[in-house]
Amino acid sequence: MFEKYTNFIGENTNVKVYLLKKQGRKHFEAFILPNGIDDEVRQTYKNNLISFLNGKTIAEYDFLFKRENAVVVIQGDNLEIKNTFIECIQTATAEAKILNINTFGDDYSTIVIELQNNINNQIEKMYLFAKYMKVETWYKKGVKYGFTANNLIEKKTDILVLNGCIDAILLENEILVLQERNFESIFNYYETAKQLVENNQINISSWSFLSDTPSFINKVMEGKTRTMALANALKNSKTNWASISIQNVKSVLESNAIFSEIAFDNNNKIICTDKNADLIISIIREVYSKQLFTNEIIETKGV
Repeated sequence: MFEKYTNFIGENTNVKVYLLKKQGRKHFEAFILPNGIDDEVRQTYKNNLISFLNGKTIAEYDFLFKRENAVVVIQGDNLEIKNTFIECIQTATAEAKILNINTFGDDYSTIVIELQNNINNQIEKMYLFAKYMKVETWYKKGVKYGFTANNLIEKKTDILVLNGCIDAILLENEILVLQERNFESIFNYYETAKQLVENNQINISSWSFLSDTPSFINKVMEGKTRTMALANALKNSKTNWASISIQNVKSVLESNAIFSEIAFDNNNKIICTDKNADLIISIIREVYSKQLFTNEIIETKGV
């Protein structure tokens, strides 16, 4: 299933390692690690990739629910920041921005490993992405040692660790997500959820049971959790919310104490407030359902 990824790394695969430093919210500066570590990086990351993918299945990306023993495939066209990463490392290569003692610090955000093969005179590339672990931040109150000429010597300077983790892979405009939380951080995937909500504003405005849909959208967009939750509902819910009658919504919600925070205006429409916004989102996420045989309202995981 994952052979095209694991088989991509061979003995003759060219390796470049980049450290990316944030320059504002959507821009990065990249530095190339000096040559001489190709063999170690190539073998270590191939072994780790095989290990990480062993026994995994492929699942659909979900903004809320993370699946065990599964990886997610996302099309690269859906990630604008992907191009930012590629342009950033291309600039570093063109300008020969080699990491050295004067440019090295501990304020990077991402490790990118570029793997390159020449196949039938065609250059093919695969990229491994990992969240940079700030070693100096972790161990700033500790003491670091290393061997020099068989003696254990305290290292007072900054150290660099490539810990072998792989959070995402880019190959043929397809992104394979191995560690979803780190992937969301690296690729700022929250922006994708925001865009999905923004693109559905006309759809949401047709939900007649809400008294003020612009106010509802504003309250959703105020926080990451709410945005991700509503985006998940918009992506996964099979309910046509525009077709549900106002009176039916009021009748169901007023009949159960679970929804006591919900208030209605003179037209029987739900009034969205900071206090009940999360509950409204949960309703749209279909967290609450009627049990098949008793019609009792039960709480589920939702969509």
